[in-house]
Amino acid sequence: MSGLTYLYRASRRDAPRTIVKGRLEAADPAQARELLRDGGLLPLSVRRLQTAQLAASLPKPIERWWNRRQRARNAAARADLLDALATMLQTGLPLTEALRSLENGDDQSRPSKQDRALIGIRAGVTSGKPLSECLDALPDWFTKSEVARVRAAEQRGELAKTLASLAESSQRSVELGRRLLGALTYPLIVAAVGLGVVVFLSVRTLPELLGVLSGAGVELPGLSVAVMRFGQTLVAALPWLPFVAIGLIIAATLVGSSAGATAKLRSLLDRWCTPRFIRRMRLASVCEELASMLESGIQIVEGLRLIAASHTGLGGASLRGYLDRVTASVADGEDLDRALPDPRWADTEFVRLIAAGQASGDLPRVLRRIAGRYERDATRRIDRLSSLLEPAVILTLAVLVGTVVMAAVLPLIRLQEVV
Repeated sequence: MSGLTYLYRASRRDAPRTIVKGRLEAADPAQARELLRDGGLLPLSVRRLQTAQLAASLPKPIERWWNRRQRARNAAARADLLDALATMLQTGLPLTEALRSLENGDDQSRPSKQDRALIGIRAGVTSGKPLSECLDALPDWFTKSEVARVRAAEQRGELAKTLASLAESSQRSVELGRRLLGALTYPLIVAAVGLGVVVFLSVRTLPELLGVLSGAGVELPGLSVAVMRFGQTLVAALPWLPFVAIGLIIAATLVGSSAGATAKLRSLLDRWCTPRFIRRMRLASVCEELASMLESGIQIVEGLRLIAASHTGLGGASLRGYLDRVTASVADGEDLDRALPDPRWADTEFVRLIAAGQASGDLPRVLRRIAGRYERDATRRIDRLSSLLEPAVILTLAVLVGTVVMAAVLPLIRLQEVV
């Protein structure tokens, strides 16, 4: 049965005190109530399941930021969803049935965010819309480049293959992100705990020691005074942290939505804050996406334009600006290898490989080889960063704690000298 999805709350006709919750499909609320009565239930409430996204009612800059954030959070679920959908299509299961089978039926009265997305996609497909159009209506799940690849696959009859490819590339991106997060998590936790210990000692222990020393008329050690003031300054700044965070979010939103001087500021921040292995990860993703688009029959200018629009986050502004320049040059008739050179993104070796791929007529294969090589390079650098960060953080923590301990010991030594 096709139609809208409704959430219901009903009681059993044979047991009025037994409340049943769930969801069903119907053309309208009246039909939903009729179906419930036919099933031996007395409807108490029936409401349509809302699949619209929160960002649809937000201002455009905040909407774009929200969608980017949600896509990042949904990355692992999106990879699993696309992989499962591709597997079912490869076995010959119809698209609507495949989408229905992916919905989680454990708690039908409280559908998850993924369930809502799947229900919205299935409703669109059932009404005759192509899958690409249904995915385009979920910007917090799918990028424009992914939608374009699905649209091209529908035209070529290679939907299952393209969905599997999207799942694989998304999964690789998730794994690299997890590896980087894992490399940073332990040092950040240790640093936070160490800083908390330093602040506690400098706020609770040092004032008492220095108070005793001051009461005895002894000169206060400079290190002890400096450490105590540092801890007290941090504690005094804590109430202002929420306001600072809100201000940073507003500033980031304004910077992300405006041009001119702020575009230069974004480029400057990317230049100084984006390490080389992050740029390699970004460029590997671009090469992989562009190769898939070229194989799907998408023109290189359109592919570059869609890829540029989908890259955000650390280094995203600089990469978008670079891809926009390349796209404009290629659209004006310039060869890709001549439009690529850039000291930060495309070195001489990269340009030569692209030129060789163009000359041989096998550019997608060359792009995939470059993407694989850059991903391996990024993985090695992340592992190296992890191995270096842990001892560096421990050493820094030892210095901080040692400084605080010394600041606490100096007043005791000075007091003993006086006695």
